[in-house]
Amino acid sequence: MDIRDLRYFQLVARSGHIGKAAQGAHRSQPAISKSIQRIEHELGVTLFDRSRRKLELTTVGRLLQDRCETLLRDMDELQREVRAAALGEVGHVRVGVSGMAADILLSQLTSSLLAQHPGITLEVEVGMNDSLAQALSAHALDIVVAPATHAIAGLDFEAVLPDQVVVVADKAHPLVGKRTLKLPQLRPYKWVLPSRSSESRRWLETRFAEQREPKPVAQIQSNSISLTPRMISGTHLLTHVSRRNLAMEPLASIVREIDVPALTMPRDFGILVREGASLSPAAEAVRSQVRAACAQTLGAKPVAGPVPTPVRRRRSS
Repeated sequence: MDIRDLRYFQLVARSGHIGKAAQGAHRSQPAISKSIQRIEHELGVTLFDRSRRKLELTTVGRLLQDRCETLLRDMDELQREVRAAALGEVGHVRVGVSGMAADILLSQLTSSLLAQHPGITLEVEVGMNDSLAQALSAHALDIVVAPATHAIAGLDFEAVLPDQVVVVADKAHPLVGKRTLKLPQLRPYKWVLPSRSSESRRWLETRFAEQREPKPVAQIQSNSISLTPRMISGTHLLTHVSRRNLAMEPLASIVREIDVPALTMPRDFGILVREGASLSPAAEAVRSQVRAACAQTLGAKPVAGPVPTPVRRRRSS
């Protein structure tokens, strides 16, 4: 079977109409019809029910369409890899980045990458860790930069930057400055939390359950790290964010870490790729620059922990 015939078949299957497929392919209707006939003749099957005004796939036609999706996607990926290999470092890379990784690493990554590899183009998708991992597994992304606390089936994870997720509140919150808080002391306060599918939220709720404490109540649910400071500013709400974000504006000026050792979640930022997959030269350049950006971040000033309340000392008379 000819790859072009399969592409035309996909257009007809999606539109249900030879004319619309011909317009989409910029070909004549007879040319599209002959492509379908060639496939049917070669396979000895009927792919479409032609008894109605709109073409409908037969059972065999639906099977071919499902297999074509995978085949054509793999062919497109192969063509991209071959072109990238032929052109060296010229290529297009689809990068998935978690919200926290974007705040911490993205500006460093893009500036250094484009300075050294100006021929590379990037398509950046910022999202939640689980959705990015799914997109990577489905070949919708080439590489993902995100935190992880456990292995993900079918993906290879390379840890490049240690991190801790901590409890955070407005700088005027009643708990700011108190040391070694226990979970019962958090009961009066509600939270700003990501969706229930978020790895960090599941981890947080598990810690409360282990100590037989009620789950934290999410008064606001949001997946936007950049909006979190505005949402907790001037309130008694708590949230759970990367300690590394606390050194960055606007977080640094309006929030403080709350000292709750039981809710400090250790994890690593890292690079996710499909298991056993070979990256294009352009994607390898992105991976190399992520490593370099993380090494530079590790060499920077250490991120501070919770700030204790100053102890007032009486002057001796």
